[in-house]
Amino acid sequence: MQVEIEKAKLTFEECKSKKIECNDSRLPPATPSKSIQTPKLKLSEFLEIMEEGHGSCEGKLNHYHQAKMLYETGSWAMDAQTNGFCRKIRDRILSMELDTKVPIK
Repeated sequence: MQVEIEKAKLTFEECKSKKIECNDSRLPPATPSKSIQTPKLKLSEFLEIMEEGHGSCEGKLNHYHQAKMLYETGSWAMDAQTNGFCRKIRDRILSMELDTKVPIK
């Protein structure tokens, strides 16, 4: 890795000394990339991955705990919590396919 860093530094120094500027007109036009459809992660798969990878921490303000409570009970573990941190967790969990054991309340 150190060799690559040194090469990059030399390249930038050379460009700086020659005052080479990037001219967009020399660049080829960008080609649109294809969209890739990826399947949604299931809530049960997320929990399985977390448990296998020892990502299941005990704190209540984390993805694992919130997802586990939703999966087991069909409701959020911290409904009274309205700070931005919990909203972010909920948004991430809601982006998954919710295959809970009981219907969501």
